[in-house]
Amino acid sequence: MEATVKKTAKGLPLWIAVLLFLLGQPLLSLGGYLLGTNFFWADADLARLNQQLEHFRSLVDAEPDNPSHRTELGFTYFTIGNYRSAHDQLSDAISLDENYLPAYLSRGYLLVELGRLDEALSDFQKVKELEPSDFRGFLNAGIVFRKLGMLEESIVELEQARSLAANSSDIYYHLALTYEAKGDAVAALDLLDRSLELDPLNQDAQAAMFRLQGN
Repeated sequence: MEATVKKTAKGLPLWIAVLLFLLGQPLLSLGGYLLGTNFFWADADLARLNQQLEHFRSLVDAEPDNPSHRTELGFTYFTIGNYRSAHDQLSDAISLDENYLPAYLSRGYLLVELGRLDEALSDFQKVKELEPSDFRGFLNAGIVFRKLGMLEESIVELEQARSLAANSSDIYYHLALTYEAKGDAVAALDLLDRSLELDPLNQDAQAAMFRLQGN
């Protein structure tokens, strides 16, 4: 696969769209919630992402034993859809520092995208182990448990995430999806109400509410 970004990128996670508004910020400051959508890259975004790719490549070449550089490069590869290179860089980062949380978090996102859910869950469990106060480990573990059909386990993880980040619209959204999967539409709608109270512009919560209300 080419190492540069193409004009159109489909099926990418929603948080990549957010990334385009934050390209000047560190990539791993994003939470990232693996929500599938279509997205069309603008020319300016393509140029910025390609610049980032070259920037992180140069950092890795200069300091190949720095896990942060490899994680940033791996995350950038993931963003443009070069999953093999992303996995290589993120795994190398973990080999360099087996306690480097951002590499586990990013590799977990990648593994979910690849459908390797058991491996993704292991990485998110490692995030929880390394930083029990970081809601992202619990949130993403809860998402994976739901994808695996383990709904009670999903609720446990998502409730823990909520206890750590009670004002996160996305946590309520994912809890709603789990209750919807359990067949409890009433609870799901209540959770979506709260999600939209916290973020009225949460398009995923809006779509779920529309769906559950039968519109």
